[in-house]
Amino acid sequence: MEFRTEAPCDDIELISEWPVTESPDREDTESEDTTFSTYSNKTNSALLGISTKEANDNSDVERRKKKSLDVHNEKKKPRLDNVDFAEAALARWWRHQGRKLFTDKNLPKSTNPNTLLYWVSRTEAGQTFLSNEKHRLKKSLKQGQTTASVSAALASVEERLGDLDSAARHLDTAVSHDPHNNQYQWMVEKVKRQRDVKEKQKRMMTLLPSELLLPSATQVDRVSSNELTVEEFYMKYAKTRTPVIITDMAEKMTRGPWTLQHIKNVAGDCSAVLKKPVTDSVEWARLEDAKSVVVKDFIDNVISADGDRDLYLFDWSLPQHCLPLAEELNIPKYFAGDYLQRLSPGSQYRDTWPSLFIAAAGLRSELHVDTFGSNFWMALFQGRKKWILYPAEEQCLLYPQLLQSMDPTFEVDVTKPDLDRFPLLSLTHPVQCILQPGDLLFVPAGCPHHITNLETSVAISANFVDSSNFDCVVEELRINALIDPRAADLVKQMQSSEFKATQDFNIGDLHWNDFKKWPHDKILNQ
Repeated sequence: MEFRTEAPCDDIELISEWPVTESPDREDTESEDTTFSTYSNKTNSALLGISTKEANDNSDVERRKKKSLDVHNEKKKPRLDNVDFAEAALARWWRHQGRKLFTDKNLPKSTNPNTLLYWVSRTEAGQTFLSNEKHRLKKSLKQGQTTASVSAALASVEERLGDLDSAARHLDTAVSHDPHNNQYQWMVEKVKRQRDVKEKQKRMMTLLPSELLLPSATQVDRVSSNELTVEEFYMKYAKTRTPVIITDMAEKMTRGPWTLQHIKNVAGDCSAVLKKPVTDSVEWARLEDAKSVVVKDFIDNVISADGDRDLYLFDWSLPQHCLPLAEELNIPKYFAGDYLQRLSPGSQYRDTWPSLFIAAAGLRSELHVDTFGSNFWMALFQGRKKWILYPAEEQCLLYPQLLQSMDPTFEVDVTKPDLDRFPLLSLTHPVQCILQPGDLLFVPAGCPHHITNLETSVAISANFVDSSNFDCVVEELRINALIDPRAADLVKQMQSSEFKATQDFNIGDLHWNDFKKWPHDKILNQ
């Protein structure tokens, strides 16, 4: 069975001269925070000549229709002050001049505009353009054009060039001229995080031993659900941010076995956007959209001996795409008090999880961190998965990059560590495990993790909030709220005196329908 997973490079077409100036509406189906990356994705797609539809779903007919509409609509949008931020300026330069400097074989194997733009920015020609753009914007400031937009644009270029101190100074200038511009304030937070990482890395470099050695990984604790109370889980694992495998759990979560055939029977006619691994991608876990298919065809592909092994059903929301499967679930008592269910109906993230994962043997999701400070769990029904995890406080040792959002991507390949290039890896304290069918893994907020599917696997996962990560979540959402009104709504709800941020140690497993009702009877009667 054959799937076409990407469009050829010569199929990239011109859409627009103008950047998109407003954040688009989107359905909340991803675990990562994609608000600003979606904004950038549309902007970069337009300027690079790649439509958002092409970048996300290679449907020829729909892609052509959307391009025609975009050409008509986008040309009406003027650029503010004739100043582009780094991404838009780089994309425009690439399309008009830079693209001519490279042959197709030199380009990354991706139609994702963020990945292409990152690659362009790291080429010698791209660096030269950014340096020239920096000098041009500095000249504008010296000539008296000390506007917020020029200062912010210069800061964005300096950030791309790695000059974070100068970027911070020019962002301070931009905010002083336009203190109510939330995008500038969001950029301030982003640059601050990167400067903090660089400062921590500088300090940690002084602690390196004379001989660099790879650290030995310890094993994740395993404990039976029959011997672990809700309070013990919270105090020993959630509160201390310690991963744990809870055994004898997954089989209690469904009415019957969740085999590939059962999923095909229930969800077979549903549509899903598949992911594919892309080397050097800047997207979450280095997975990019491949194509949209119906689930039964994908499962047939997974089962087939000659199927495409690079296609991954990754983080597919059951509440949003296949409610009948979600309604078969019992939510484990350890997560049944999820604070996200205490939000008002329709709130962001309230109806996103659990999500479904189906992968062929050998597929990986590269090192990544789950979004907005959330904890999460994964229950495995079929196959085996190898996990490598790192403590949240060791993110700086893994060489994180903040590109499109506050969710980091990582330069390192932890399966093939290069201590000459990434010496701080020698100071990390990884833990690892082989997740078996019937196991449930708890992963604390902020922990970078890498997964390899050792066998064809079926799993579900959910992000959640409780008292252990509540403050962290509110802070992450506060920053996201600068560019996303949905996050602002969550902050408002969570900081309300009426929001019950209380931990219930007496709660039991809840059927899906009861889990979605708030308040739960036991909590209401406390």
